Amino acid sequence: MNPDVLDKILRAIIVFLQVEKLAFTNSSWKRVICRQHINANRRSNHCQLVFNCVVSTFNAEFATGDISDFYLFTDMDESEYMWIPIQFLNPKVLAAYELENLIVDGRVLAETKKGKYGLPQAGRLAYNQLVLNLEQNGYHPCKRTHGLWRHVTRPILFSLVVDDFGIKYVGKQHAQHLFTSSRENYKIAEDWTGEIYLDITLNWDYKNRTVDLSMPNYMSEALHKFQHPAPYCPEHAPHDWTKPAYGQRQQFVTPHDDSDPLDQDGINRVQQVVGTFLYYS
Repeated sequence: MNPDVLDKILRAIIVFLQVEKLAFTNSSWKRVICRQHINANRRSNHCQLVFNCVVSTFNAEFATGDISDFYLFTDMDESEYMWIPIQFLNPKVLAAYELENLIVDGRVLAETKKGKYGLPQAGRLAYNQLVLNLEQNGYHPCKRTHGLWRHVTRPILFSLVVDDFGIKYVGKQHAQHLFTSSRENYKIAEDWTGEIYLDITLNWDYKNRTVDLSMPNYMSEALHKFQHPAPYCPEHAPHDWTKPAYGQRQQFVTPHDDSDPLDQDGINRVQQVVGTFLYYS
């Protein structure tokens, strides 16, 4: 097959899947209604699996949970050490812990035995500890879908992104079991409405088995953030349109762009704009 034709077919399939968002269950197709296509994080496609599973399962509902201080106080295999300038230490702390004799060149050497913000291994340590804690109550991550968890016997499935739970359950007692199990080691907040998950607003219609995904005010806030002036006419392309010269066999290409390359500030701004709108799209 011609590579160009194959590329067009693949693009058409991708667009179709993004727009339709079909979920298969019980030998029939059910459509997830998405008024705005949201791909909040390409690493979190398992969230969409959970949404599809909720609307495709009879009597299933959705709830969310949020663990507090997830990265803190996790036991570390090896201690870490850091220098703390004394200007960042309260004199009362210096006196209470008798640190005056430990000052070297205006600094104090501190030993860290527990996980804390800023340590590159803190996320992995906290996740490994969470796996051990939840496995004691029958929960385990799926083997082939990272971020997706199940219970051995209970009808519950949930997405885990850092410390945020997106829970599909059939029967409130099963979701309550997950919250109770988590509270054995963590502080966790519950939201039984399931209206907000990963900054995405979810409007559930359990009667018709649909969910609307949206991020209200995201575009207007992003435009305000970058202070980009509104164009006089709508612009639907990322670059200027070269008008073809109709009636001529020879079509000239646009002149070579010999303008100066962007400086570092310009590069950073382009990266910020692309990242902001790519997160939404």
